[in-house]
Amino acid sequence: MRWLNDHLFLLVMSGICVTASGVHFHKAMKYRGVESWPSVSAEMIRSGDSEVTVPRQSRHSWGTSSVDTSFVEFEYTVDGQTYRSMSATPNGGGVRSSGVSEPWRAFYKPSAPDIAVLSPVPFKGGAAALIAVATGLMAVMYAWFSFPAEMLFFLRRKLFG
Repeated sequence: MRWLNDHLFLLVMSGICVTASGVHFHKAMKYRGVESWPSVSAEMIRSGDSEVTVPRQSRHSWGTSSVDTSFVEFEYTVDGQTYRSMSATPNGGGVRSSGVSEPWRAFYKPSAPDIAVLSPVPFKGGAAALIAVATGLMAVMYAWFSFPAEMLFFLRRKLFG
């Protein structure tokens, strides 16, 4: 139990790193090849921008901040089956209106037609990747400085046999 208390930071950072890596990998696989997915016509069900007011605390006062959120929900049909999706892009961004009333296209995954986007841009996943790298580095640094004798023994054994 003492070891757990002494190294809770390491365990938490490692857990966050593994979770963020898993999220990034899952989404990367889900949207792999999105640029070449087939498309069908789509009908916009709901869309819009909304402004949400959230509380914030600064160093000396409390207040509120407005956060813009965009949402989109569309419907499309593949091989006689109708699907709904709320993913405008693989990265979670919105779709800008061009001002021209053009029909929407849903780009769907051929092996799983229930997965579709309105804009087939490559998945970047910057937030999950950044969290995974940052927490992974923190965990490695913590382990390096917390277990110097064990690390040196491990390196010596690996490098010099």
